Amino acid sequence: MRAARVSLVAAGLVVAGVGVALLVGTLRFDQLIGLAVWLVCAIVLHDGVLVPVTTVLGMALKRVGRPLPASAILLIEGGFAVGMLVSLAVAPELYAQALGPRNATVLASDYGTRLIVVWAGIVIVVAAGVALLARRRHRVR
Repeated sequence: MRAARVSLVAAGLVVAGVGVALLVGTLRFDQLIGLAVWLVCAIVLHDGVLVPVTTVLGMALKRVGRPLPASAILLIEGGFAVGMLVSLAVAPELYAQALGPRNATVLASDYGTRLIVVWAGIVIVVAAGVALLARRRHRVR
């Protein structure tokens, strides 16, 4: 088991090293600074917004009148996290689209509508999963 861990860590370090070498070799300095800012913002948003909100959501769901199964709460938290990560990934496109692109063919899609459709899909899948889990729990009892 230890040998497998060591080999996986070594492979991860090699892949990360190749990635850093490619980034440094292909991006200009200002692009590297932009990437570093983006990564810092992603960490701050994840640790400062996404995790606390998901934690509060989970605590609130545990205090609901009729308790949900733990698996249903995890499913809701997971669906929320996926939706928030997709929203964070689409946010730059929405912002750039609001500014108005210099070239009309660059941001031609309707990102806002597509984001709403993705959220609706997540809500539908999570609601169906929660219903199935609650139903299964009710049958077991």
